[in-house]
Amino acid sequence: MGKASNKKKHSRNDSPTAVPPVSESLIKLAHSVCENPGRFKFEQMKMLISIAAMAWNLSLLPKEGRAQQIQLTAGPLLKRLQKENAKKQNDQAAVSTMDLLNLISILLQKKEGLYPDDRRFIVKYEFTRLGDGEYTVTVSSADIADNP
Repeated sequence: MGKASNKKKHSRNDSPTAVPPVSESLIKLAHSVCENPGRFKFEQMKMLISIAAMAWNLSLLPKEGRAQQIQLTAGPLLKRLQKENAKKQNDQAAVSTMDLLNLISILLQKKEGLYPDDRRFIVKYEFTRLGDGEYTVTVSSADIADNP
């Protein structure tokens, strides 16, 4: 490692209290429900990241209002994801709405376990293919810590 690299390494904030980027946390959350995320096709991972982003934002709501918000917001989004998934794969591979709702529930619990104090709301995210099974996730977020 060169001198410039060492300077950069030491000048970064690598402290354990540093908050990771939301994009990194979102990917970790999505991967937490996969045995081998590297085997997922691009479209499958894109769908999982979409559902993880939805679960992340739902986790910021009071627990009492989540079920109603899932019905109002997640229902139409899940149907759209289902249609997109069915178009790109055969109908047998399409995921049922019940499976998607269960996945949201699991991701909600995992988000609360992994990032209980992270109150950043995902405003926008972009999932981009890099090639050879690689992808990147870019996230825009807003901190709502002061506004429960």
